[in-house]
Amino acid sequence: MWASVLSVVLGSTACAPMSVGPPVVTEVPKGSTQRSFSSGSSANSVSQNGTEVVVRTVDLCNVQRFDTIERTTIREHKNEAPQNEWWAGIGGAALVGLGALSVASPATVQPKDGSVSQTEVRGTGYALIGVGALLLAVPVIDSIREHSIAEKKVEKVVEPGPLLGRNVACGVAQGEHPVLARFPGGRELALGTTDSTGALRVNLSEKTPSDWRFLRDSVVTVVADGRDVGDASLTAIYDERDAEAWRVASASSSCETALEESACGAEQIYINHYPTGAHAADARRLIEAAIERRRLARDEAAWKELDLRACRTPAKQEMAFIETACAPLERYLDAFPNGQHVDAVRAAMLPAQATYARLQEAQERRAAAAVSAVPVGGFIPYEGNGGGPTLCSDGSWSHSSGRGTCSHHGGIAGGGGSRSSGGHRSSGGHRSKRR
Repeated sequence: MWASVLSVVLGSTACAPMSVGPPVVTEVPKGSTQRSFSSGSSANSVSQNGTEVVVRTVDLCNVQRFDTIERTTIREHKNEAPQNEWWAGIGGAALVGLGALSVASPATVQPKDGSVSQTEVRGTGYALIGVGALLLAVPVIDSIREHSIAEKKVEKVVEPGPLLGRNVACGVAQGEHPVLARFPGGRELALGTTDSTGALRVNLSEKTPSDWRFLRDSVVTVVADGRDVGDASLTAIYDERDAEAWRVASASSSCETALEESACGAEQIYINHYPTGAHAADARRLIEAAIERRRLARDEAAWKELDLRACRTPAKQEMAFIETACAPLERYLDAFPNGQHVDAVRAAMLPAQATYARLQEAQERRAAAAVSAVPVGGFIPYEGNGGGPTLCSDGSWSHSSGRGTCSHHGGIAGGGGSRSSGGHRSSGGHRSKRR
């Protein structure tokens, strides 16, 4: 009876209370993806093909990696009274040992008064062995219970990873974006607005006013949303307009043949507009050739008007007559110092120069002889140039005026002068002297 009670008590204490233990999490990667998120900014780009300019506006995004994970959460049972396992094991072992002794040697445990027979002792021993075995099984059972899964949860989780890129182009910018071009010198030209695809295509040549001037290597700054986004070259526009301007100038010009100064006006306008143009050298060559052609024409016309014989052999051997006859030849030399007929003109003037010099020398000798006979206070006996009377320093009077007057009488009284003389430069570079 006492064995039964002991087994019940030990059996009841062996049933350990179980709770749910801490979670054990296992994560297995299942792949990753990239996602883009708007950064709130946009970017612009400029491309050019000839005179066509394309402006594109795109939104900017930040790119982030996201990892997909299979997450398994397991919670096992937890033995809240592990000491029961010890008591059950100790009790079970004791009962099995006592029962084995009772079975093997009943006389050893049989009461001395003989109240219990050896058969009953053996029966009790078998019972003790059974109860003990049962108690020994309790720790095993509780261990199995303790390591059993109380909860298990399997889920797929997407977690954010590192940032892979910032401000990456990720799509067409929404809305219309105004675009303009800033030309050299600060002039601005509105080009338009971007369309639903975020692009603006414009022919810069058609947009640029025809009277705007710029150099061939000039560039314009493209501005979108108030920001400089790139440059566009004006070379193609310059070349296009250069070619058209030369075509128009060539079609309307008579510069190659005409003698009028206005004949090369188209070429001059072309040079003013396109000083570095493809045909600037041709235009300058035509203008220079026309200038030379007009110079030669004026030279030839002036030559035809000259009377070389009248100067070479004057009808009268008088200084005034020679001056008049040779004056046109002197004017030709002044106007055309490198003219085609300079040598012929100079050759025609040589005889006149010699005659003029001889007449001038004879005149000066006569004037010098007359000076010595002039009384003080009287007029010099020389007709002069009629510009007088002029008082000389020695008290005499001259019928002349101007440079050379009173040259043999101490000069003009008081160092003064009167009206300029009527002297004329002869072909030989001399001036006739008036006394």
